[in-house]
Amino acid sequence: MSSSDIFNDLTLYITPENFYIEPIGHDALVIIDRTTKALTVQRNVGQIPAANSKKDFCGFLGTINLLAGRYLVIATQRQLVGYIAGHAIWRLAKAELVPYCRSTLHLNPDQIADNNTHLAMMEFVLSTPHIYFSYSYDLTHTLQRLHDIGPDFWLQSLPVRADQRFVWNGHLLKGLKREDLSNFCLPLVHGFVSINQCRINSQDFTWAIISRRSVNRAGTRLFRREMIVPVLCRFEDPFLYTGTRFQIYDTNHLQQ
Repeated sequence: MSSSDIFNDLTLYITPENFYIEPIGHDALVIIDRTTKALTVQRNVGQIPAANSKKDFCGFLGTINLLAGRYLVIATQRQLVGYIAGHAIWRLAKAELVPYCRSTLHLNPDQIADNNTHLAMMEFVLSTPHIYFSYSYDLTHTLQRLHDIGPDFWLQSLPVRADQRFVWNGHLLKGLKREDLSNFCLPLVHGFVSINQCRINSQDFTWAIISRRSVNRAGTRLFRREMIVPVLCRFEDPFLYTGTRFQIYDTNHLQQ
């Protein structure tokens, strides 16, 4: 794991006072006060107390404020799509929202109903089969741009250097793009990714198709092609053959 990679397997410990996020195999530890919402990163020296419950998960997606208060948003299931230049690309299979508040007694029945509706909407959006991520590869930039970029770019963490036009959980990560959290925050891309191992004339190569949808002009074209709605997408068709990489690239294609 390089210094800019995102932690891929973590455990959430829940106590009445705090959340503890522990990446497996690393000594970093995130502590979140459930009352003040203060977040600190410390070296793990065994300060996690006996927890009421714990949950293994595969990605920290951010936080969101709903009627009941703030919620942690975590990825709990993933499906492997394939590999690009040795980097694993995953599809988000399931995400969960974990509340900071310990009860909803501060809400009236109408507010509870509205909060449950908002939770269902969030879970529905995160369950759509078009959300992708990688712990070590920047899916928000094309292969060509990653090849031509200057060395200063690689000194930034993955959440910071990502093209924010294609980070679909950018709002959830707002306020969390701190240097000490750079290995925790996992950017998500919405669109389509297909990675295929091919063989022609006894020569093996990888053929991938990547389509990224912009958060600014999402539109509906991905689902209903008969509708005339402008959609900002970025299409990329990379090939990898015996160590050589090349691509067919449609730059910031605006479809009408």
